[in-house]
Amino acid sequence: MDNNHSGKAFFSAPNAYARLALVGLLSLLLLTIFSCGTNSPETRVEQPPPPLPPARSVYIAVENSTAEVLSIKLKVGLNDPIQKQHLITKKTDTLLLTLTQERLMTFESKAALAKDLIVKPGDSLFIGIKAGELSVRSSAENAAINKYQSQFVDNESKRQDSLYAKLVTIDSTRALKGFSDYAMHVFYPLSFQKAFYEEHPEVLNDLVSATYGKVNGLLNKINVEVQNSGRLALGVKEEVELNRLFLRISYLARQLKTEDYMEALLESPFFHDEMLMNSIYSETYLSRYITEGVLDGKLKRTANRNYIEYAKAYDLLEKHFEGPVLARAKRLCLERMVFENESYETISAYATAYQKTYPEDSLFFKSFSDNFLMSQKKLVTSKFGLNLLKKDGATKMLTGLLEELKGQVIYVDYWASWCAPCRDAMPSSLLLNEKYQNKGVTFVYFSVDKGQEAWRRASISDKISNYEHSYLVLNHVVSDFRESLQIDAIPRYLIFDKQGKLVEKNAPGPKDKSLEPVLNKYIGN
Repeated sequence: MDNNHSGKAFFSAPNAYARLALVGLLSLLLLTIFSCGTNSPETRVEQPPPPLPPARSVYIAVENSTAEVLSIKLKVGLNDPIQKQHLITKKTDTLLLTLTQERLMTFESKAALAKDLIVKPGDSLFIGIKAGELSVRSSAENAAINKYQSQFVDNESKRQDSLYAKLVTIDSTRALKGFSDYAMHVFYPLSFQKAFYEEHPEVLNDLVSATYGKVNGLLNKINVEVQNSGRLALGVKEEVELNRLFLRISYLARQLKTEDYMEALLESPFFHDEMLMNSIYSETYLSRYITEGVLDGKLKRTANRNYIEYAKAYDLLEKHFEGPVLARAKRLCLERMVFENESYETISAYATAYQKTYPEDSLFFKSFSDNFLMSQKKLVTSKFGLNLLKKDGATKMLTGLLEELKGQVIYVDYWASWCAPCRDAMPSSLLLNEKYQNKGVTFVYFSVDKGQEAWRRASISDKISNYEHSYLVLNHVVSDFRESLQIDAIPRYLIFDKQGKLVEKNAPGPKDKSLEPVLNKYIGN
């Protein structure tokens, strides 16, 4: 976001410093907030008992009285092939998920705060959603947990909580509500008590020592119990507790900016191969190591943004990892390059290098290349015109679209999944779209996301996924059309008249009251 551009978001990904700070803040805020969603009385979803699910499955029944999508996510390790997320768009639905072991499952909706469950094979779950409430009933007793509450309450845990509370305070009077694609979040600001720390450094030393002692104690206990299993086997509750400790120690390391504490974190058991491959929070740990251990916390600075150099990290990974962890770290860097809006040429080169190094990993390469449109290279790299992708995979050019819609006034909405102002305006756009659909105006949505997955997810969330004229712009970055109009920031809105002539290069946005008179002028009212 750039203050000199009236709240518009640049095509580069959001400011990386701001994102890293926000991720750290939000992660720690979650330590206390999700209890708002899990400790309230449950509203039972009264349905006849389902047939018992197969022994290696979980049965889920949903009643949703809202218009929001229900997201069901499974926390999985880096080497786990099961699907991570399911989206339910129907008012009533049932789902049978394959599950071979106990898992942490998260239910999210924009209508209410999330719920977290420990779910095991054979469970039956009943989900009810209405405005302000997401209720869960399970066939298993005590299945609902607050995933960030301590799972091992003892005197030592209480002492650590007391030490942490002296160093970090929560402002419960300043609740912040926010939304992601499929979830509502409520956060409270955290603040590090620097003055207290400087006067009482022994408090931090005691906390850090006790935290790492507990981490090592948990892992030693688990290793003794499963020494014949051949791998680190963590129970879900142990995972939750370890992640809670990680979030604390990671937050403090960011605040202190002291090499000793960061080195201790990077050398901790969180970053051992077994944890990175088998923990349900492994991607969180691996991402943290790449940014702080591989890149030393340094960001790339340009005129418009600061961003994480995942291409540089990719080149350095072999100094830090080997075997399966190295392969997964390279995959993560490739995925994050797309998120950071790295150039198409750069990402394609690294993806090709990955394929040559790991030719047996054809499943990932196909998925990645499909998402990143590597098969559409000719259209993505073309400088001429505007090449558009539809949901069904069909492509067309802007010139063809204008010819198809001749006789209609065309209102073009440039947006992206990562552009907050764009998405904030989407509800107003949909209302106007409905109002003008029989009055000679066609609304057209042009996403400039780099990957299909982000575009599709955001389109479902913003309720335009099934709209006929919703497109992903394949060659936005290099297009002469973008260059001629100097579309360097979004949201951006254009209007074409009934003959297909561009008549408004900087049209009012959907929330602007001046838009309707402009549209009425061009339709002849």
